[in-house]
Amino acid sequence: MKTAVIILISFLFACLNAIFPQKNEAILSGFVTDATTGEALVGTNILLYKDSLT
Repeated sequence: MKTAVIILISFLFACLNAIFPQKNEAILSGFVTDATTGEALVGTNILLYKDSLT
């Protein structure tokens, strides 16, 4: 019985994720400069860490 409940909950969770998927995109805008020189970073790839977003 416990296994059937777990399977049912997992199935419902999977169905909800199929109906309401998580967005895999975000819009980021602003002005980014180099921390050392202050030079504007234009046209470069920027890696953002969660703890560096303030």
